[in-house]
Amino acid sequence: MCSFKCALLVILCNVVDVGAVGYFWGLLGALNFEVGFIGFLLILLAGYQKLKNTLKQAKEKATSKFMLGLEVNFSWSKIGAYALFLAGLLSLTHFRVFEPIPYLVGLGVCLGSVLGVYMLRNQRHS
Repeated sequence: MCSFKCALLVILCNVVDVGAVGYFWGLLGALNFEVGFIGFLLILLAGYQKLKNTLKQAKEKATSKFMLGLEVNFSWSKIGAYALFLAGLLSLTHFRVFEPIPYLVGLGVCLGSVLGVYMLRNQRHS
């Protein structure tokens, strides 16, 4: 049930803040915000999923911390998420619609909403 509430909170942060960015910077600002937010969210989700799977497998077999770190940092899903993130940024610059402030606001709001969900989840479990 927490994953549904956590996803709902992240989506709510996205909707509220894209409205605010759209109000101040217009439609192109909202587009930049969404590209930054969704691209960074995909990177975080890919890293979280790989870490969860790696830790589950690490319990079954004894591995060194170095190998565990390599397994977490190099996954195809994370490389794909970085590729989508870069493709979004390059497409914004290619079509000359890149606005750095809304883009960085999207990154910050994504990070803030994920950290907020993490803190709320830890408060609830302790």
